[in-house]
Amino acid sequence: MTPLDYGRSFLIGKGSNNEVRFWIESRTRVIDETGGNREDFYQTASCKSENTFREKDLFQQENYDYLPIFSARFGLIFRRHARLSDRYRETRAYEEMFGGYALHVVEGGRIRELPTNAPHFADFVIEAPTPVDPENSDLKVHHYSKIVSVPARNRLFAVD
Repeated sequence: MTPLDYGRSFLIGKGSNNEVRFWIESRTRVIDETGGNREDFYQTASCKSENTFREKDLFQQENYDYLPIFSARFGLIFRRHARLSDRYRETRAYEEMFGGYALHVVEGGRIRELPTNAPHFADFVIEAPTPVDPENSDLKVHHYSKIVSVPARNRLFAVD
C-alpha cells in the first residue's frame, strides 16, 4: 500500500447545498484474503455541527463534534455532544497533568534524488540534523547530509 500524503489528502462532498470538505487523517484497508476483496476506510478530522450559511449563530444550539469515516460504500459518523459543565475546561501546570510528559515526535525530513545514470542503484540525500562544530556535537543544523543508496533496476513504464 502506498502511504498517503495527509497534508494534501481530503474528501469533498458532492451535495448541492453544502460542498463540505473533510481533511483525511487516516486510512485503514480491510482485506478479505479468502475472497480477494478489499475496502479502504478514510477517517477524517473532527468537525463541529454548524449552520454553515448563516450570517450569525453559526453553531447549532444542540452542539456536537463529529468524526466521519467513509468507504466507497458506507459512511459512519461518531457524534459527541457538547454539554457545558464546570469540568468542561481545565487549566493546570503540565507537571500536574499525568505527572508531566515525555515528548516523542518525529519530523519528516525532506528528500532529494541524486541524479545518476546507473541502472543498478539509486542514491537519495535526506535532510537530517548535521553537526557544524566538531567541538560541540549539540550544535546542528538541518542540511541535506544523510545519503542513502538502494538497489534498483530500470523499467520502461508507459501510460496511455
